[in-house]
Parts: sequence; structure tokens; C-alpha cells
Amino acid sequence: TAASIAHVREGNVNKSMLLRLGAGGVAGALIGSLILISIHNDQLKIYVNIYLLAIGVLILYRARRPRSQLAKRQHRTIIALFGGILEALAGIWGPFVTSSLVERGGTPRYVVGTSTIAETIVAVTVTTVLVGNLGFAAVSQLALGLIGGALLAAPIAAKLTKKLPTTIAIICIGLLVIVTSLTRLAQQLL
Repeated sequence: TAASIAHVREGNVNKSMLLRLGAGGVAGALIGSLILISIHNDQLKIYVNIYLLAIGVLILYRARRPRSQLAKRQHRTIIALFGGILEALAGIWGPFVTSSLVERGGTPRYVVGTSTIAETIVAVTVTTVLVGNLGFAAVSQLALGLIGGALLAAPIAAKLTKKLPTTIAIICIGLLVIVTSLTRLAQQLL
């Protein structure tokens, strides 16, 4: 995708992290897609967004702490597994995976860039399973709008990710997660 290319060009990718996120994410995407095909998940989306709201607040709280005090073990594959499941069920790879890795001390530049590429791999997996089970027409309408927006925003986001100081990037990620989860909660509850 445009975002993946922009992050590679800006040097925002960690290959070791990508392997772990890709493997865990694809496994989770397969599990989540199969669950999505068999159940209705509106209630699950509410709980996920409440969790993401709490993670966003935690990221803002921890942005004040020195990076050396944050956890060193990130459990990337496990986070990606659950991220893949959530991507399939609720379209929530980025807020979950990125915020979880940043909250655990990951460098925002590499977490955002690498997670973006892994998300592309996961999205292809989810789309393949859904198109195979639901048909192309059911999946294609939403995709066109998302592709257009991504083409415009990707180069700007990659440059910002590379240039922002770590603390400011962490605060921006925390605020973005909070705003995203509150917006989704409002849409689901109202």
C-alpha cells in the first residue's frame, strides 16, 4: 500500500518486528475472519473500544516516564495475534497493535512504520478469507474509500513518524487512540 511504501522509504521499518507482527497477525486474521463469518459482533466492538480508550489514557500517562523505565519485553507475536483477530472482527489492528507496542516501550517511529506494513499483510489475509466466503461485492464498496484516503495521507504520516520526537509521537498516538475509541463508542452506543 501507499503507507507501507512511504514508511519503507523513510526507514521506519524494523525487519525483526515485521516478521513477528506478520506471523502473529496472519494467524489472528485467519481466526478472526472465521469467527466473523460465524457470529454477530457488535457487543464485542464496544468492549474492544473501551479497552482501547483505557490504553490511550495509559499511553498518555506513561509518556511522561523515561523510556528506560518501560517494559523491555513486548510480546510482539501475541499482540499481533490478537491484533489480527481484532482487525477481522472490528477493523482495529492499528489502534490495538500500535498502542500496545508503544505502551510497552517500543520506539514510535519503528512501531508505526512496521505495524503499517504488517497491517497490510493482515488486511490482505482478512480480505481474501471474506471475499472467498462472502463474495467480492460485499467487501469491495468500503475498500474504495479507504484506498483513496490512504493514498493521500500515507506520505505525510510516514514523514511525521520519522521526524517527531519520541515523547511527542507517544502523546499523539495516545490522543489518536483516545479519539478513535471515543468516536467508535459514540457510533456504537448512540
